Amino acid sequence: MNIRFFASASLLMGFAFSPSAWAINKCTDASGKISYQEQPCTASSKGQEVAIRDTKPADSQDNYSAVLNKRIRDAAKTCGVDDLPIYPDIGWSEEKFLQCSRFGVVSPAGKVNVTRNAAGISKQFVYRDSDVYIYTNNGVVTSIQNQR
Repeated sequence: MNIRFFASASLLMGFAFSPSAWAINKCTDASGKISYQEQPCTASSKGQEVAIRDTKPADSQDNYSAVLNKRIRDAAKTCGVDDLPIYPDIGWSEEKFLQCSRFGVVSPAGKVNVTRNAAGISKQFVYRDSDVYIYTNNGVVTSIQNQR
């Protein structure tokens, strides 16, 4: 096991003590495609906030670990791998990064900075608690910055 795994694991365990209610956004783009995300919907899509409540008490670390492990196993099965990598690979699509890496599946970005210019759309996924930044350009992972 490497040090990045332990840093990510400690980040994930911190979520066990978060409030039992979260809000996500249901976004509908111009073509009618619906997506769910923690970040607010873009200006080009209509959105509404959807409240999600945890019906089980959050006081059990074992329960949290079981839920987290199930999420990882389910994503690994969907992605056709035995275990999810912590980071996406350079060249992965943004969709694959969010569905097939541990940072995408269990560590939602604290903030996503979006830049639109003549070259297209660039995004910076900011994971402040772990000092990790993942960059995409036109929907493709282009770089990963780890400040530790």
